[in-house]
Amino acid sequence: MRLGQQHVDLDVERLCGQLRMLADRERLQLLARLTSFPCSEEVLSTALGLDRKTVRQHIDALDRAGLVREVREGEYVLVPEALASLGFDLGWLNKPPVISFVARSGTGKTTFLETLIPELRTRGLRVGVLKHHAHNTPFDVPGKDSYRLSQAGADIVVGACAVQVAIFRQEDGAVDLDRVIARHLGGTDLVLTEGFKRGGHPKIEVHRAACRAELRCTPDELLALVTDEPLDIDVPQFGLGDAAAMADFLLTWLCDPC
Repeated sequence: MRLGQQHVDLDVERLCGQLRMLADRERLQLLARLTSFPCSEEVLSTALGLDRKTVRQHIDALDRAGLVREVREGEYVLVPEALASLGFDLGWLNKPPVISFVARSGTGKTTFLETLIPELRTRGLRVGVLKHHAHNTPFDVPGKDSYRLSQAGADIVVGACAVQVAIFRQEDGAVDLDRVIARHLGGTDLVLTEGFKRGGHPKIEVHRAACRAELRCTPDELLALVTDEPLDIDVPQFGLGDAAAMADFLLTWLCDPC
């Protein structure tokens, strides 16, 4: 009985130590960044807006508590079984911020995102993209095996190869943007959507004078504007070639989205 009681006491002490580690907002934010992929101290410092010394102190404390582990030199990841033993779920904390890029057809929205995404990645961010498909037709191609299996009644069809995984899930009704993001993009630091003008997320409009003079969004809807001509509205404005400046702007916004 004494040995058994000692074992219980040790477990309680360990759990108490882990709970103390979780009673800190910065550590919770750090853990949320480590839920899907290993991150270095440099990436964590940039993503969370913390100095390297503070990140190092948090990592050391979480490592001692058995909540993170080093998987490669200088890169750390969450120990999911440790949080599971506490009945703790970080999903609520790891809901990624969303920005909707909107534009008129032919403006160059996708082209701008092609240059912006690499800039965001060099700043240590994991980026998800959700593209709005305006037509009520499936992405999957008729005649393909995956399409045939969906038509046969499969609710979910997954195609996998060495470089990519594709998921085709049957939906009934309008797209629920937040549900799609929560289900498929929760491990990212930032989600960029193409379209979804009617959604409630912050918007950045891409404008080209040759396409049409007026904007699709009102100034109060816009976080920023990407344009080939200066417009008389009170929002930050970036040129079509200013992807690096836009990435810096978004990184600052992520650190203080209010």
